[in-house]
Amino acid sequence: MDLTECSTNSISSDDVIDRYFSSSERKYLDLLTWVEEEFSCAGLCTPIPYYLFSDINEGEPDGSCYTELKDWIDENFLTYGAVCIVAAIILLLEPIFACCLCCKSDKK
Repeated sequence: MDLTECSTNSISSDDVIDRYFSSSERKYLDLLTWVEEEFSCAGLCTPIPYYLFSDINEGEPDGSCYTELKDWIDENFLTYGAVCIVAAIILLLEPIFACCLCCKSDKK
């Protein structure tokens, strides 16, 4: 096989994506690529020795993405969760405060 045959028989990543991923699955590819690049990991539950959605020339991944992603979510969303809980409590107390203001007796 010479070099020209090799170049005509090559397959691109777009060909693989089109063949093996449905359109509903393709919307998650950018997220999976970001996770692999951000945390230097591959495989969500089970570590694998190569990147699936990132450049494989970056070397071997450090492990599975589960613990890295879980730690990142815990760090970043704990504050958002606390703020949402406080906001929900305030919103639930507003009608009670409004009723207290409207129904109070006028003592002069």
